[in-house]
Amino acid sequence: MFFTKYFNFLSDTLNTFNHKLVTIATIFLLFSFQILAFTQQKPHYLIVVFICFLLVIINMNGYFNYIKFFYLFPLLLSIFYFIINYKAGSPFILSILNYVIIPFVFLNHNFQDFNLEKLMKPFQWFIVFCFFGLLLQLVGFEAPFLDLELARTNDIVKERYGSFAGSTLVLGFYAAISTIYGYYTIIYEKNKSIYNIVIFITSLATLFLAQSRRYYIFSFIIMLLIYFFGSYQNFKISTILTKNKWGILSIIALLVVSFMLQDKVFFFMRFYSTFDYVNDGSNILRAIKWLEAIQRFLDNFWFGAGLGDMGAVGKNLQEITVQEISVAESYFLKVFVEGGFFFGLSFIAITVYLLKKSFSVLKNPTKAFAAYIFIFFFIDCFMSMTLEYVLGSILFWISISIITKDELGNKKILPKVALL
Repeated sequence: MFFTKYFNFLSDTLNTFNHKLVTIATIFLLFSFQILAFTQQKPHYLIVVFICFLLVIINMNGYFNYIKFFYLFPLLLSIFYFIINYKAGSPFILSILNYVIIPFVFLNHNFQDFNLEKLMKPFQWFIVFCFFGLLLQLVGFEAPFLDLELARTNDIVKERYGSFAGSTLVLGFYAAISTIYGYYTIIYEKNKSIYNIVIFITSLATLFLAQSRRYYIFSFIIMLLIYFFGSYQNFKISTILTKNKWGILSIIALLVVSFMLQDKVFFFMRFYSTFDYVNDGSNILRAIKWLEAIQRFLDNFWFGAGLGDMGAVGKNLQEITVQEISVAESYFLKVFVEGGFFFGLSFIAITVYLLKKSFSVLKNPTKAFAAYIFIFFFIDCFMSMTLEYVLGSILFWISISIITKDELGNKKILPKVALL
């Protein structure tokens, strides 16, 4: 009884530090490549794990809701089955953070009022920092702390710049989030300050220079949703189409012109190559890995092949090439392969339910941005594994916590001592 009373007091007191701890973790994750480049170590991951451990303790006195139950129960069955039958290796253990700890912490009533927009500030500052790194790379500057890659598109090989992010995909992800937030504040919140517009243009330019074509698509879709739905408190499809007919015609014209010029303009070529699964080598390899993932799932149908089996977490990427590493290249496929049929079906059901919920709250100013972020990750799950990034996973589960506020059956994990 004394322990419960003391624990409740400590937990409630420390709840005020949730935002600060998440912000600190975000900053360390954003600068993870720079920390690795200068120290040749990964102390930031230890710090992030420690912060997650603190968040677990702080939020233990929270609530257990339906989504958390339907997500964690089949997942824990798969984990239990794997531990009994197999030896848990490094990928399995490290995947526990993304699969279990982060959802447990952030799918919590304490994060239902979390200021997700405030967390976007570190993203914006980091993108400005990376933009200057990109400018250095464009003039030929090379350094170990500036990522440089090569990309082949329709037999044309060009340099891709990852700047200070350590990877063009990671930079594309960060730039996409920053671009979406900047566009959201301009269109939805009507914040057209010079600072905001400059940050948005910088984010958009960084996204363009990163050449991460999948994030071109994802960002484009979310910005279209913000454009067509963001200005209407009581929107109807017919009303939106009527009032934006010239905007819709302009977008269609732009798509037609860009499609016709894709052989002459590299950006358009890069954009449309996303859908080319006949001639584009990267897409052919992605399709092969999808087929491999499906076969892996069928071989381990009920309880999966174990967490981390078809991910990059815990694997030495210096010793394994991109072609050799077994990754699902789709987070939806990954959860079926690693967690099995029950967990995969549960995850799909939850995300589809939340997608519907997201569209229903787009007119709610306290939930709209979280809803757009969730829709971004939902689309991403089809052909990418951004949720394997710790930072991506944190944003995903916080967005879910916000959009489901006051709409779930919440029950205390540790009841107050007065109720004992």
